[in-house]
Amino acid sequence: MVELSGARVLLVEDVGLVALMLEDMLEELGLKVVASAAHVKKACELATTASFDVALLDVNLAGEFVFPVARILRD
Repeated sequence: MVELSGARVLLVEDVGLVALMLEDMLEELGLKVVASAAHVKKACELATTASFDVALLDVNLAGEFVFPVARILRD
């Protein structure tokens, strides 16, 4: 099992209440959300500039798929 305690997280979620709930859950698990985005453009920007260990992506951001962000993270 991979140890994630203390890992820095990029959170990409467009629903505010869901994002807050996920952030709370991640923090309870010992992770720290260091960057978040609700739109693909901002998420792409953060994926290339922010410093994080793990990314949690909502696949659909207000009708726009998050695949460009996933491609940046994969590369």
